[in-house]
Amino acid sequence: MKKIFIFIFSIFIFSSAYSQTKHISNMSDKDYSALLQESILSYGNNYNLKLFLDKIKKGEKVSIAALGGSVTEGAGPALFTDGYAYQFNRKIRTQFTKDNGKNIFFDGAGLSGTPSPIGLVRYEQDVTKVLKQNPDLLIIEFAVNDGGEQTHQRGFEALIHDALTNNPNTAIIILYSAATYGNTQNQMIPIANYYNIPQISILNIVNKSINNKTINEKDFYTDIVHPTKEGHELVADCLMQLLNQTNKNKQNEKPAIPTKSYLESNLFGFKQILSDNQDVKITSGGFNSIDSQTQYLQKTKQSNFPFNWYHKPGNSNDSFNLEINCKNLILVYKENSQYSNVKFGKADLFIDGKYIKTFDCSKNNGWGNCLFELIIDEKVSAKHSVQIKMQDDSKDLGFTIVALGYSK
Repeated sequence: MKKIFIFIFSIFIFSSAYSQTKHISNMSDKDYSALLQESILSYGNNYNLKLFLDKIKKGEKVSIAALGGSVTEGAGPALFTDGYAYQFNRKIRTQFTKDNGKNIFFDGAGLSGTPSPIGLVRYEQDVTKVLKQNPDLLIIEFAVNDGGEQTHQRGFEALIHDALTNNPNTAIIILYSAATYGNTQNQMIPIANYYNIPQISILNIVNKSINNKTINEKDFYTDIVHPTKEGHELVADCLMQLLNQTNKNKQNEKPAIPTKSYLESNLFGFKQILSDNQDVKITSGGFNSIDSQTQYLQKTKQSNFPFNWYHKPGNSNDSFNLEINCKNLILVYKENSQYSNVKFGKADLFIDGKYIKTFDCSKNNGWGNCLFELIIDEKVSAKHSVQIKMQDDSKDLGFTIVALGYSK
């Protein structure tokens, strides 16, 4: 009788605690659980995710990285640490470890306003070097930042391919965030399916829930794209649902990485240029200052691109010159803030002596954010000369080459 009482009492305590959990828009536990399940677009091949879960449950050292834009950085709530990536980090430690995850190493690698190609340039510095290894679990979230251009899709595919090439056991989850303007998941899904990657769509469940009035738009969004604290928790819970279901499922056979790219041309093997190397020689010219006002990470309050080339007003008008052996080259540059007291100007781009285009940053209508351009895009690697020069009427104005990334 005593055992029966204890058993019933335990169930009562568990049920009471669970029922006291407040979900977004005060949804019932049943409806909330169904919503989480519905967010899973694909379980993909679960081999790597099962490996990750086995390691974490055994207390082995594991690393988790969340790479994306402002949603991944934690924009929306008052505290960025209430973003989905950080909530997910806390939830996985609580549920799957007995020591609060002392052997879990987490890297929140979100950066506001950045699409997949900039993520590709950042990956080596902001993920593998931060973790000092390739991640055991990588969450990729760029669906509300990427546009419909194929360059974005190529960057997205390269992130998946390079992560798996660097470590074939890296578990990847593709997260399609929600925005009132939609996202680009329809362009990304075929690529993720090609690599048989698990996928979650927040857009699908949020749109459906708002339409059937089970969720109020204001309960999920703080603006047109950034979730509330409760909205971020919904995203984290969707990720946990995928892990919980995968934990129950039988492990698939080890997958093979496709030998051919899904898209006809690819951006595989990208590296960020930090200094001269066997492929690169830089003459900085008048771009020899460091811009300390480039985008900074919420988690460090420091510039995310400390190695940049800044034409500071007053510097010489000597051009920035790059000699490089590459197939692809991405230029990341700064859109100056309208509130900045430094005026930016126009810079001309020449490749192999030929004028290509002008980058006009004179309007100062940004917020110090990054823009990018794929300035070399060839089928095979070759030697190229790249020159960036301030226009004559901008020689006393600013311009920042935030980062450069290339592949061979």
